[in-house]
Amino acid sequence: MATSLQEISAFLEEKNIKHELKEDEGFIGFVFNTSRYRNTEGDTRITIIIAPEEEGEFLKVFAPKIYAYKDGPHALAVYQLCLMINWRTKMLQLEYDASDGEIRAMIDFPLEDAKLTSRQLHRAIHGLLEIIETFAPAFEAAINEGRIELPEPPDQAVSDQLRALVEAVGRGGVDAETLQAIVEEVRQRGGGGEVGPDRL
Repeated sequence: MATSLQEISAFLEEKNIKHELKEDEGFIGFVFNTSRYRNTEGDTRITIIIAPEEEGEFLKVFAPKIYAYKDGPHALAVYQLCLMINWRTKMLQLEYDASDGEIRAMIDFPLEDAKLTSRQLHRAIHGLLEIIETFAPAFEAAINEGRIELPEPPDQAVSDQLRALVEAVGRGGVDAETLQAIVEEVRQRGGGGEVGPDRL
C-alpha cells in the first residue's frame, strides 16, 4: 500500500496545484505565494517539498528554508519561538540546522501499511502553509528585535464557529453570508492570510 510520487502527483492535480515531479531525486516540489509571510530575504513564496521515503511507507511534507538565522544577536529568541510554536501546533515541527541557520517547517508521518488519501495530503499541505502564515509576524519580531510575540490562540467562540462551519459544509452547504462572517472574524483575530494554488 503506502504511496508513490505518481499517486501524490495525481492528488495535487485534483486540486489544480502546479508542481514539478523529480522522480530521479525522489520528491515533488511546488510553490505557493502568501500574503503575510516574508522570508529573511523578503520573498513571499513558500516552496513545499513532498518526499515519500522507505518505499512509500513514510511521508515528509516540508517547507525548506522558511527562514535563515545563524549567529545573530537574537538567536535565543528565535530558538525559543521555534520551540513554542512546536508546543502550540499539531503535526508541525520546526527544525533548525546549526551549520547554516536554516529553519524549516516539517510534517512527517508513517504510513506503513496504510494507504495515503487525498484528504490527508491536502490537510498536511494546508496545515503547513497556514501555520507558516500565522506565525510569520512572530518570526519577524524574534529575528529583527529579539521579541517573542505569539498570536493569541483562537478563543472558544471562534472555535465554535469554525466547528459549526465544518459541520455545515459536511451536511452539504452553508450560506455565503455566514461563511463570509466566519472567515472575516477569523482573519481579524489573526487566523492567517490568504493562501492557495490560485495565488501561485
